[in-house]
This record gives sequence, structure tokens and C-alpha cells, in this order.
Amino acid sequence: MSSYATPSASIGYLQSESSEVYVSNTLLKEMDSRLALHQKNICQTLFKLAVETGMNAHVIAESYENITPDYLKQLRQRCIGEVKKSLGAINFESIIEQKSPQKISLDDVE
Repeated sequence: MSSYATPSASIGYLQSESSEVYVSNTLLKEMDSRLALHQKNICQTLFKLAVETGMNAHVIAESYENITPDYLKQLRQRCIGEVKKSLGAINFESIIEQKSPQKISLDDVE
């Protein structure tokens, strides 16, 4: 008997008519509980990321009064392309490496 098996688990196994059904049901319950835990952690992390993104957006928006809706549309399209191309691995360093030390512009938007 495994060191992980509890007495009630052993009795459940012995009382079941089919060991395959018992093992399948036990495994399914364990997987469901672990997936629920991971889902909760992912949701919490995504919430925190959304809050940080919202804060960044507000800080940037308050800093630049001359941003037009057309500029934002172009920026959104560019960012969508960058995320697709990099599979989401974008950071400030990689963007700065692509640009000259001068002003960053959206002239090369696809």
C-alpha cells in the first residue's frame, strides 16, 4: 500500500466493484482539485496584472494631453502585431533596442 493512501481510500478501493472505475474517479477528483487551485492562482495574477496595466495607462494618459484617437488606434495595431510576433514576450528593453536613441514614433506601423 502506498504511503499516500488513507484508510478510507483503501476501504473505497476494496469496496469498489472495479479497480479501474475507482482509480479513474479518484484520479479525476484529484486533477479537478489541482486544476481549480491553478485556475484560482491564474485568475488572481491576471487581476493584479490588469490593475497594474490600468494604473500605467492612467499615469501615461495624464502625462500626455496631445494623444489623439488616431494615434491610439495605430499604437493598438502595432502592439497587437508585436504581441503576436513575440508570443507575448515584450519588454521595454526589446522595444528600446529596436528604436534609435531619438524619439520613438509609430511611422513604421504595419
